[in-house]
Amino acid sequence: MFKYDNLKIITDYAKNNEIKTHLDGARLFVQSVHSSVTPAGYGELFDTVYTSMWKCFNSASGAILAGSKTFTTNLFQERRMFGGGLPAAWPFAAVALHFADSFIDEYKTALQNAEKFFSLIQKEDNFKIIKYENGSHIVGLNIKNVNLKRFSESLAKRNIQLPASDENGFLLKINPSLNRETHQNLAQYFIESLKDSY
Repeated sequence: MFKYDNLKIITDYAKNNEIKTHLDGARLFVQSVHSSVTPAGYGELFDTVYTSMWKCFNSASGAILAGSKTFTTNLFQERRMFGGGLPAAWPFAAVALHFADSFIDEYKTALQNAEKFFSLIQKEDNFKIIKYENGSHIVGLNIKNVNLKRFSESLAKRNIQLPASDENGFLLKINPSLNRETHQNLAQYFIESLKDSY
């Protein structure tokens, strides 16, 4: 994550020198939970803001571009010029609207559940969680002395899908889907899969 104080220094400089700024906020709502700065708090620093509808809000596709009325009023003409039509985008917007208002609270709960889950699995010597400096929702899970392919396959039988492994383990992504299972059960599945993978 880029620190808010550093963003403010840059955007203040830009405003003082009449330079327009744009925020690529694809995961803005995730960062807000980790930094305690609201999405609006980030947005007010910039002239335009983009956020994804699928990275946080489960839509199949789409994004939102926000800015002043002067800037946005005729943007639909640009969209049509490149083959897009807003009337066809309503299914994406409907899904995003369903999840948008609850996302921050659900992600906060998922983050708390993730921390409890990390604490439980690290009681096993083979598991180690790696947190990245200025990181947010991605952590490393290093696993020692097991067959990583068998570990992943064992978890898949428990309806838990992992990305491809590297030589040390896997990258885990924190998201509200963690709230579908208790952290105790999730930890148990990982520990059972560990035992299946020696």
